[in-house]
Amino acid sequence: MKKLLFAVCALAAISLLAPSAGFATTPDPGVWNNRIGFYTTATADAASLPSMAATTPFNVYMVVCNPTGADGLPAAVDAFECSVSVTGPSYFRLTETLGGTGALDVDSATNGYAVGFAAPIPPTNGFCVLVTWNCMLMTPASSGSPWNMYMGPASIPSVPGGYMAVNVPSSDPMLQSCLPSSGDFAQAVFSIGETVVPDEDVTFGAVKALFR
Repeated sequence: MKKLLFAVCALAAISLLAPSAGFATTPDPGVWNNRIGFYTTATADAASLPSMAATTPFNVYMVVCNPTGADGLPAAVDAFECSVSVTGPSYFRLTETLGGTGALDVDSATNGYAVGFAAPIPPTNGFCVLVTWNCMLMTPASSGSPWNMYMGPASIPSVPGGYMAVNVPSSDPMLQSCLPSSGDFAQAVFSIGETVVPDEDVTFGAVKALFR
């Protein structure tokens, strides 16, 4: 019964991602709010690694940085939608762990997400972990053969302009459009072999300070 309740709650959260008239405005590239990227840790310490050997499991964390509502204040999220693509050496995604309680993904596309949670995920020091991938490369990745991750909108995006989205239940409107951490869908958000610096002109410490 509890599992069923979680699933129902998750579906209710996902329903908020359906197209409606209550959309958030187009995200401001100059404001570091509601940025989604992949990082080496759950606290978004780095977005790249110099190299990785083959057949060595490693984690990458999809994190929404500085989640905020329409009022610009820090906020919890209870749903999100996006897609992920990967270039470079072939790999296995050994496990995938959705963040939050009672998570349910209804996007059937490969590496596509339309996920709702039974309870909102509050930010910790400005970050919410949405998904954790445990991966293993089949051949090594390095500067000569980088492994790059890109983010994009869901297969059926709910936000005009083809943005990613998070749902903030405390906000009006609740649906908030999102940019990738790189600031550009054509630029990698995570790399093994190349240097990726999230498109932010202040340190992560300054971002975290917003939530203290």
